[in-house]
Amino acid sequence: MHGIIFTSFRQFLTTRFDQATATTSWRGEPTYSITASYPDAEFLRLFGKVCAHTGAEPDGLLRDFGVFTGERTFVLLYPSFYEEAGDARTFLLGVEERIHELIRAVVPEARPPRLRVEAHGEDGVSIRYDSPRRMCILLEGLLIGTARHYGETARVEEVRCMRRGDEACLFEARLAPNGA
Repeated sequence: MHGIIFTSFRQFLTTRFDQATATTSWRGEPTYSITASYPDAEFLRLFGKVCAHTGAEPDGLLRDFGVFTGERTFVLLYPSFYEEAGDARTFLLGVEERIHELIRAVVPEARPPRLRVEAHGEDGVSIRYDSPRRMCILLEGLLIGTARHYGETARVEEVRCMRRGDEACLFEARLAPNGA
């Protein structure tokens, strides 16, 4: 798991709960570098620790973390990509080639999921996700957060899901300007 996920998670905890909760949840944790990669099990352990400490429901917390990261964290890391895209649909259609390939080149140990993103109608995208992490709920949150960054609303439906026994997850997202 890329170190930026750990950093974003700590920022999210401060925003979602408060500084004291974030500090207590993080007690005993190493310093995670945003330029390094860590075993997936390390994030899952930390996430479980936070859920136990806060009493948060895991799926809801993971989705909300995805929203936070898509709306705030990734925008700070890749501002030119967000600005150049101009809207959520255009950004999502290029995320694999523009961001995931960059991460793989810069941090060789990083293993972002391989996504197949395709246009879905005039206002949406379909995304195939088949990561062994099975963190499709995080991806759903990232879709919603990305749309929020652009002042849009995402209606997301997970048509197929690995957690329900499907080979891969398939999301269909419809994107619209807020208020439309």
